[in-house]
Amino acid sequence: MRGPVYVGDTLYAVVETTASRPSSKPGRGVVTSRITVRNQRDEDVLVYTPVRLIRGRDYGAPTR
Repeated sequence: MRGPVYVGDTLYAVVETTASRPSSKPGRGVVTSRITVRNQRDEDVLVYTPVRLIRGRDYGAPTR
């Protein structure tokens, strides 16, 4: 948390991909990004870094 958010504020998010790599399982990758939430005065109010497991183009659905 970088600052307060009030009722009526206009918020928007800026997303920057900071890293990507293949996972240990085929067809998937790990993507790290930095998300900055800003208000109408262009002040940062929240910054966080999620790490996500993403399905890749070569993903094959598991067979049963």
